[in-house]
Amino acid sequence: MAGEQTVVLYSHTCGHCIESIPGYEARARAGENVTLVSMPPQPAAGQGPVSADTPCATGRLSDAREWFVQTPAEVRLQDGRVVFAQEAVSH
Repeated sequence: MAGEQTVVLYSHTCGHCIESIPGYEARARAGENVTLVSMPPQPAAGQGPVSADTPCATGRLSDAREWFVQTPAEVRLQDGRVVFAQEAVSH
């Protein structure tokens, strides 16, 4: 993947995540490449904090594995290489 990309791991039960997602969506509307990735357990359809018309790419981690990260976690990539990573980001 060429260029800059911000990937955010979030949980639909995390208050900081719920507060942070609108800011990431605003950054995507301003032209940044942002991907929001949901951590298990997954919310019911239409119940997550990501807006239905989000400009962000979205994804979800498999429920088949256990994942351990303090959310929200932000990873910034430049040309596919990690240039920044931080857990429990608060905005």
